[in-house]
Amino acid sequence: METGFNMRKAFKFFVLLVAFGIVIPFLAAGAEAEKRPGLVITDSNFIYNRQSGISFFFAKVENKGSEYLSLNNSVFTAYDRDGNVLFESPDITLTPGDLLIAPDDFAFISTMMFDTADTGWQEKTERYNVELNESTEGERYNRIACTEKHSLSTMYNLTQISLDVIFSNDTEDIMEETELVYALFDQEQNLMAVDYTCFPGMAFFPQSKIRQHVYIYTDIQEWMLQNNRTPETISAYLYSRANK
Repeated sequence: METGFNMRKAFKFFVLLVAFGIVIPFLAAGAEAEKRPGLVITDSNFIYNRQSGISFFFAKVENKGSEYLSLNNSVFTAYDRDGNVLFESPDITLTPGDLLIAPDDFAFISTMMFDTADTGWQEKTERYNVELNESTEGERYNRIACTEKHSLSTMYNLTQISLDVIFSNDTEDIMEETELVYALFDQEQNLMAVDYTCFPGMAFFPQSKIRQHVYIYTDIQEWMLQNNRTPETISAYLYSRANK
């Protein structure tokens, strides 16, 4: 009797072990799925125009998650050398602002910040951090990359940096209320700046081409002059809301 009793106990213990062994991998897989990152900043730059007192934060954001994601009230924080908070900006958004980034895709951030209290925080900034607050609410956009050129010309002792971009709409969709987003990179392909412009009322028809000439924002140009830096390459994209 004792032997049979022990065998039954051993069998129950074995069943529990097997069940436990099955459950643990599922729990581990679930924990691994929860750890999968969503939106990640892969390149960024903070610049300060001393003449105007205006600051900018630019970034490239990649979606390494498994669903469409946007940003909602993300926060830029600047710190001094001792780790004290100098400035916070709670309005960090994508460009376009309501853009949903598809999995394994990317977008850019372009944010202008003002020192309304005149504290001079930009000069004291030693490091910065951006807290990305993800959202699943937003709009899906069509995006077309362009064949681009950029040129430098001198006018009234200022270097006017302009951008010529040519887009081909090879899709079957009419692109309306388009927004042009362009990113500037240095010789090492580090992100320097991001700028954008909107074309309200414009309709870009399928199987057609469009050419746009734009000037890079004045404060960004002045920062380039102050720091003796000019863009080596430019990436430009035309966005329009996708048809639902």
